[in-house]
Amino acid sequence: MGPSGNRFMRDARAAHRALFVWTVNERSMMRWSVRARVDGVVTDDVVAFLRVCEDYEGGYGAEDRLGVKACLGIVGVNVWAFLLGVLFRWRYGPTRVWFTAKCVGFGRRLGLIA
Repeated sequence: MGPSGNRFMRDARAAHRALFVWTVNERSMMRWSVRARVDGVVTDDVVAFLRVCEDYEGGYGAEDRLGVKACLGIVGVNVWAFLLGVLFRWRYGPTRVWFTAKCVGFGRRLGLIA
């Protein structure tokens, strides 16, 4: 889960929205899903998920710690997101202005905006 994941979960629950996670195929993420009490889990390995649910006793185990590979993957995704954001802003300028201009132009062409 990303840096704002806890806030997202808190806001979703405060708004009485269901919280689903998908493509949860690693046991550590299955345990996290059970521990976080999400409303639904989509997985390719239902049998393994049911075993995790049956064996879960609460709390964290040694196997729940992130390994080096997982940490590097998280860092890599964040670096790519940052770089793509910089490239997008460099190419199109501030997102809100670009998006608003595109929407207004589209609305005018459709006759929705005078």
